[in-house]
This record gives sequence, structure tokens and C-alpha cells, in this order.
Amino acid sequence: MFFGDPQTEAFQKVYRFPRGFVFPKHWHEANENLVMVRGYLSINAEGSSERSMKAGDFVRIPAKVVHWGVCTEDCVFYLSVDGPDSFNVVENK
Repeated sequence: MFFGDPQTEAFQKVYRFPRGFVFPKHWHEANENLVMVRGYLSINAEGSSERSMKAGDFVRIPAKVVHWGVCTEDCVFYLSVDGPDSFNVVENK
């Protein structure tokens, strides 16, 4: 953790996930800013095209936008969130 407390306030953190890790369709209460540090991440959001991210790439995900992805290689990314952490999974219908 670089800054903040995810339970109560804005925060910054580095996340590490193995190849094949899947982020299900979900959304957050706060805006997210993601910078890839290492590896590759395939990310998608409602209303947008799929995007492949590599080291140095940046994406801003506005609050309440449904998004999902997969680490196509081991991936490491820096995440800055402007409010407490939330992870609201979208139910498949």
C-alpha cells in the first residue's frame, strides 16, 4: 500500500496477478486510474472496445462503469482509486 486505507478513503496500491487471472464483470463506487507496470492485461468495459495493456499503458475507469479483464501474462499494475474500495460483481443472467 502506497497511500490511504481502502476500507475508508482514497488509496494507491500495486497489484500482482498470475497469468490467466480473470477479473469478472464488476464495477466500483469510485474512479480508478490503472498503470501497467509489467505483463499484459486484456481489459474491456461496457461501451468500449477491448484493449490490450502493456507496461507503461494507462487507463482511467470512471465510477460505476462495468468492466472486466484477464491477465494474458503475469501482470503487475499500479492502481489509484479516489474513494474507498468496492468490488461489485455483475450477476450473469
